[in-house]
Amino acid sequence: GAFEMKRGMTLVCGMDLGRRPALVVGQMGADGVLRVMDEVTTWDAKMNSGRGGLQSVDVVQFYEEWVRPKLVNEYDFPRCRHIVFADPAGKNFTETSSISAIDLLRGKGLNVVACDKIPCSSGESADIANANDVGIRLRCVSAALRNTRYGEPELQVSDRCSMLVQGMGGKYCFRKMRALGGDGAERYDDKPDKNDFSHVCDAHHSSAPSHI
Repeated sequence: GAFEMKRGMTLVCGMDLGRRPALVVGQMGADGVLRVMDEVTTWDAKMNSGRGGLQSVDVVQFYEEWVRPKLVNEYDFPRCRHIVFADPAGKNFTETSSISAIDLLRGKGLNVVACDKIPCSSGESADIANANDVGIRLRCVSAALRNTRYGEPELQVSDRCSMLVQGMGGKYCFRKMRALGGDGAERYDDKPDKNDFSHVCDAHHSSAPSHI
């Protein structure tokens, strides 16, 4: 089902940057349950002869055309309290700009932090070693899927997040290697394959260490 935004509670978002960016929007309830309420992607059903696909856009276009309208119309932005955990690569300058993607988004009013900087309970920021390591982020999500709080799953995803649901259902996966191991066993890449569903899953994982 769908989850309603709880007024007065902080929006906890994750963002994947790059040419096919994605955003997920959630809230951590007083019961300790993380409810992922929404997703924002550049999916266009008309692409690829009607099969659909993700548009390639820059981060400013993504914010202006997809993210901001969603947050303003449905989540009381910019008045709402929010934090957006983003890929640390977003701190890097590009060859054509002296402003990083994260700084561009901050200039637009988003409270963005790199996902290697996680707020402590005291409100200060602390480094979590290798927080951007995909293995750590996947284990955080896996633990939340297994755990319960007061009889409810610790991680719940709204059916509004159709691409995230499909990704977590198997379309976000490890690519099988062509060569078998010396023991004849199948081998897989050590990082999930990049496809239409990986970006929104990576966005979700960007905020995963914050839920530890």
